[in-house]
Amino acid sequence: MAHYFLYLPGKPDAKRADLASFGVDRLLDVGDSDPHFFPVAGSGGPDGGTGALCQLKKELDPEKQSSNPAPGYLPNSQTWKQSPCGRYWLGWETENPPTEAELARNRQLTGRAAVLVPATDDKPAELFVIPNTFAQLARMKKNVDGQWEPSAEYIHDELQAKAAPMMVMLEATIEREFLIEQAAADGEDAQHIPPDTWDDNAALDFVAELLAINYRVNDFILGELGLLIQERAPLMIGLATDYERLSRLEGELRSGK
Repeated sequence: MAHYFLYLPGKPDAKRADLASFGVDRLLDVGDSDPHFFPVAGSGGPDGGTGALCQLKKELDPEKQSSNPAPGYLPNSQTWKQSPCGRYWLGWETENPPTEAELARNRQLTGRAAVLVPATDDKPAELFVIPNTFAQLARMKKNVDGQWEPSAEYIHDELQAKAAPMMVMLEATIEREFLIEQAAADGEDAQHIPPDTWDDNAALDFVAELLAINYRVNDFILGELGLLIQERAPLMIGLATDYERLSRLEGELRSGK
């Protein structure tokens, strides 16, 4: 199975235009080639009914392509999960879940890499690119006056608006942990330290949005593939907001260097 499959119940003749009605149209970008659709007749789908399998990206590995030339619902070798909304199903080869390269969008926002899939005995760790939300990258073109101007922004203002409070929350959490450690080292009571303001749900929602910029994923797909790890959310928010570099610059400014 290449990449992953979506099963669209009750629509054996599904086309690209139908993806919106199943809530999965955002997995494709403008300019992407049309998905591959494979009709499922009779009771051959994971729901025991008819529908269509949708493959968003061609197989990257020619050996895998030749080993599975006829895509279909194969419950003995595949894992299938129904989406919470019930509108579609997600499936992948149980022994070969989608890789970072197979999930990657054709156009990605620049950023820094984080390990989302740890290394195993037979596979290396997989690094996913976490986009820098404050990198105002744009394709440039010359206007009629001969001046360079941006022609297409890579990132939406609303995502940057969400990034700012995430950075404040991360900074408050780091500062709180430092104060707790300092109080313990000094033998002081930590009751005066402000309460924890970290919000796991808000952090994971933001991380999911970040990953969806560079990868063909959504909340459901990320969760089922095991790519959202609570303890790594602060790291990914730090990478997305350039927290390390900005903190270093702030320290240099305060010290007068």
